[in-house]
Amino acid sequence: MEPLDFVGKDPAMEIIPVLDLFGGVVVRGVGGRRDEYRPIQSLLTTDPSPTAVLDAFLDRLSVQTVYVADLDAIIHGEPNLALISELARRPVELMGDSGVTSVLQAQSLCDAGVTRIIAASESLPDAAMLRELIDRFSSESIVFSMDMKGGEPVVAADELKSMDQSQIVMKAAQAGATQFLLLDLADVGEANGVRTLPLLARLRTELPACWFAVGGGVRSMNDVFAAQQAGADAVLVASALHDGRIAFQQ
Repeated sequence: MEPLDFVGKDPAMEIIPVLDLFGGVVVRGVGGRRDEYRPIQSLLTTDPSPTAVLDAFLDRLSVQTVYVADLDAIIHGEPNLALISELARRPVELMGDSGVTSVLQAQSLCDAGVTRIIAASESLPDAAMLRELIDRFSSESIVFSMDMKGGEPVVAADELKSMDQSQIVMKAAQAGATQFLLLDLADVGEANGVRTLPLLARLRTELPACWFAVGGGVRSMNDVFAAQQAGADAVLVASALHDGRIAFQQ
């Protein structure tokens, strides 16, 4: 089967499909309410297994990178490293979030084949750990995820709890981060638009040379184009791909 290209695809603007792994299958994220996550129902494949969904992405879509969120690791501290290793055998770059809190955990992801490791504000114990990760793996291999819910920062580090999103991102940049994901968990799977775009536009002026991705709420290619205009280098998409709301060129 010939792969399909995203309508309006721009080499400078990447659409990154998302695999949310939970209980051995790919699930559909719904507003960050993880107790409501259920196996994905997709127009791309009837099989919710991670390998089948990734193979469908590679067969049906023109993608170079896939974002993998290991929810078993993030929620329960039980990483699916064998499964991630299997996914990494495919001809695709993996961005991986396993709720990393230490260099050892990050090294395990690296050993499993993850190319870019997510250092998430939801999980990082402090800014010093972000700096340590960047020193160990380089700024090209670490993506700082500014996690939010309903526009409010979601952070584990006490030192960040008094800061707003812009201040947290700037502190991450001071620690050496050059790649950023702006993710509002409340919008995931809800198809209500990407609320992080105003934040992105502000940060783009402050950090013009950095790489930025946004995620959560994508309804259609119009949202993708809006993200591009706001300064995004990439957009994370899941539900809109499985539901067929993102249009393709044959």
